[in-house]
Amino acid sequence: MDKIVKRIIKLNFEDIFNYNFPTNEFVGLIVNFHDGVKYEFLLNLKEDNHLLVIGSGLRQKNSKIDVNRPVFHRWSWKFKESTIFYNDPTIYIHKDLAGGWGVGTIENYYLKKISIIIKEIAENLKIKNQDMFFYGSSQGGFMSLVLSILIKNSVAIAEVPQFDVSLFTKSHWDNLRKYCFLGLDEYDIKKKYGERIDIIELIKTEKYIPNAYLILDSSSSFELNSSILPFFNRLLELPYSNYQNNIKIRLDGKNKGHSAQPQEDLLDTIEKIISLEDKKNSLRLPNVFEKHITSRIDLKNYGNENNSIEIIEISDSECSVEYPNWFKDNSGEGLKLESINGDMYIKLKCVNDGIFSIKLRSIDFVKENERIPIFINFNKLIINNEIIIDKPIIVDFNNHYVFSKEVKDNENIEIDVSWGPV
Repeated sequence: MDKIVKRIIKLNFEDIFNYNFPTNEFVGLIVNFHDGVKYEFLLNLKEDNHLLVIGSGLRQKNSKIDVNRPVFHRWSWKFKESTIFYNDPTIYIHKDLAGGWGVGTIENYYLKKISIIIKEIAENLKIKNQDMFFYGSSQGGFMSLVLSILIKNSVAIAEVPQFDVSLFTKSHWDNLRKYCFLGLDEYDIKKKYGERIDIIELIKTEKYIPNAYLILDSSSSFELNSSILPFFNRLLELPYSNYQNNIKIRLDGKNKGHSAQPQEDLLDTIEKIISLEDKKNSLRLPNVFEKHITSRIDLKNYGNENNSIEIIEISDSECSVEYPNWFKDNSGEGLKLESINGDMYIKLKCVNDGIFSIKLRSIDFVKENERIPIFINFNKLIINNEIIIDKPIIVDFNNHYVFSKEVKDNENIEIDVSWGPV
C-alpha cells in the first residue's frame, strides 16, 4: 500500500466512528478488528454525500504484484464521489489463491467484517445507506452484491459477477475449498456456509433482495453457462414480496468475454446510476419535514452475549436497519430501525431465551453540537395480537416508551406499529 499512498492511517475498529478522516487526500487505512486479520483500504474522501465502494477482481495469473501485498483495482481512476477501495485479506491465506471472494476462514467471515468497517466509516461521514454504492466486476461484482445485502438499502453495481462461486472455474473453486474451507466437500460447504459463496443463498438467509444493477454479457458462452443461466433458473427461489427492492438487469453483447467496460464507459454508467438513484430518493418528503415523522425503534433480546434478534419480515422496504456496535455487549446484540412510513409491520425471531425489549422514540437530531428534541406520536403498538398502545403517546429521543416481555429461544415476535407528527 505504501507504493500507492504516502500516508497510512492505523486504527482500532472502535476508534473509527470518532476519527477525523482527511478529505481531498488519498490515504491508506489499516483497521485492527482484534481478530488477527489485516483489513486494508484506500480512501479518497471528498465533500460529497455519496460514497462509492470498489472491490477488486482476481489477481492475474502472471501478475507481478507481490502476493503479500493488497490488491486495489481501479484505484487511479478519477471518480467524482468519495471512494473507498477495499482489499480482500482472503488472498493472504495461501499464495495459490488468485482471489478469495471475501469468504475468509471457517471461523471468520472476512467480507462481513469488511461490511461492518465500511458501515462504521459511513456513519462517521454521516452518509446514509441509500447513498452508498458498491461497484465491482467479476469477483468484485460478487462482493459488491454481498455488501449491498449486508448493508441494507445501499446500491450494488455488479458487472459480470459470479452468483455462485462453486460454478466458476474449477481451479479457483478447488483452491477455495482446500485453503479456506479446509477441504470440506462441496455439499457440506453449501449446507454450512452457502451464504458466503452463493448470492441466492445469502438473499434467502437475510430475507432481503438488494437494490442492484447487474451488467451481464450474454455473448460469452462461459458467462452464460457458469453465471447467467444458473442465476436466472433460480430466480423463483427469491423471497419476493411487495416491499422488496428491485434487481435491474442489463444484458450486453460486447463479444469480449468475461470482461468489464473500459474506463470511460464505466464511469459514465456509474454516474448515470447514481443520478437515477438521486432522482428516486428526491421524490421522498423534503428533509426539513422528514425528521418530524421519522420513528426510531430500538429492539433487543437481553440475555447473554449470544442473544440476538433476526429479522424475518419488514413491510417498509426503505426502513433503515442497523446493528450498531454500541448496541452489542455481554447482554446480546440489538438493532435499530428508522422509518418515515408512518406504520410498519415487523416480524422477528429471538435467538436464545431472554427479555425482549422494544423502545419507541424519535431520531437523535443534533444541530451545531446541540441535541434538539423532536416530538412524534406513537398511535398504535400491537405485539403478537396484544394491544399495547391504542391512543397517542408523545415521545422524543430521551423520553421514550419501553415495552418488555420474556421470550424463548426461536420465539417469533410480530409487531404492528404506527406513528405520526405531533
